[in-house]
Amino acid sequence: SQKMGLREILEADFLEVLNGRTTAKENRLAMYLGKRLNKPLIASSDAHFTFELGRILTILSERPSDPEELRRILVKGCIAGIKGNNEIFTPRLAHALSFSIETCWRILDSLK
Repeated sequence: SQKMGLREILEADFLEVLNGRTTAKENRLAMYLGKRLNKPLIASSDAHFTFELGRILTILSERPSDPEELRRILVKGCIAGIKGNNEIFTPRLAHALSFSIETCWRILDSLK
């Protein structure tokens, strides 16, 4: 995962504090930081496979009509909740599966 510096974190409009592809410890640290900095908090499945879709979600207080309205809602912190559990499927297992599939595709491409 990409590391962010303090400057980027402070400049961020909101922080992802629950990610379906990170460990519970990393998510707890992100949640702690987001709350300490008083930033709006969001969550995402970070899905690479269909079985990962919707495992982790940000529940909005209103339905956005377009991407700009979604950004406005997130920046204002109009979030009704965060839902999900990344303990069900180990993030490291999901990464291993992704890596294996990508490697297979590269091998197949090289054989063409």
